[in-house]
Amino acid sequence: MLREAIDKILHLAQPERWEVDDGRVYTSRPMTEVLKPLLQPIHVQTLTGLAELFELQCDGTLEGPDEGGLIVHVKGYDTVSIITRGADEWSRRTEYVRADVPAQVQKFRFGQYLEPDDFIVGLQTLFESGPKLGDHYRLLKLVSNLSAEAVTIASDDGYSQTVATRQGVVMKAEEKIAPRVKLSPYRTFREIEQPTSEFVLRLKSRQNQTPMVALFEADGGEWMNTAVLSIKKWLGDKLKDADIVA
Repeated sequence: MLREAIDKILHLAQPERWEVDDGRVYTSRPMTEVLKPLLQPIHVQTLTGLAELFELQCDGTLEGPDEGGLIVHVKGYDTVSIITRGADEWSRRTEYVRADVPAQVQKFRFGQYLEPDDFIVGLQTLFESGPKLGDHYRLLKLVSNLSAEAVTIASDDGYSQTVATRQGVVMKAEEKIAPRVKLSPYRTFREIEQPTSEFVLRLKSRQNQTPMVALFEADGGEWMNTAVLSIKKWLGDKLKDADIVA
C-alpha cells in the first residue's frame, strides 16, 4: 500500500501536456529547458589586460570560443566585454573576457557634507590634478584656508555663496565662491583621461566650527557617455583590427 501511495505521488508530480485544436500546447505546470552551460569569462581589472587577452586569442595562443569572430563591447564607463559575434542555438553570445573597474577602489563621496580635512584629502587623492590656476587648485586653496575663527558665510542666494574671511585682527575680505567648478575625479579605467564634469560647491556653516563642504554632481551623467567614447578610442588605438561597439 505504501508503494502504491509513492507511485501515485510520483505520477501526480509529472507535468501533464496537451495540445488544443488550434495547435497550441499547454502544460499543467511551468517547465524550464535545460540549457548548455556557457564558458565562464576571464575577469580582469584593466583595459590593458583585456587588450592583451584579445590579441592572444586572435593569434591562436590562447584557446577560446570560435563562433564567427569576436566583438569588443563597451557596456559602460566601468565594464568592457569581449563577446562572440555569433550566437548559439538559444541566441546567446559567449562572453570571453570581462574588464571591470575594481569595486573596492575608493571614490569621492559626492552629495555629502564633509569635514574640510576629509574634503582636502579626497580632493588630493581621488581627482586628477588640474593646472595651477584651474578649479582643482583654487578649490583646494579655498578649503585649506577655512577655519572656525576666520570664516563665516556672509551671503547665500541659492546660486552662489560669499565667504567673509578675517585677515589679522580687524581686516576682513570677502570671496565669492564660484557656484560650479570643473573637476576630473577618478571614476573609470585609469588608462584613459578621466572625464571632466561640472559640480556644485556648497558650504554649510556651523556655530564655532569650520564650515562643512560638499560637491554635488551637476552634469546629468554626461561624463559616463564621455568615458564610454574615450574607452572606445583607447581600445581602437590598441586593437587596430578589432570591431568595437559602444
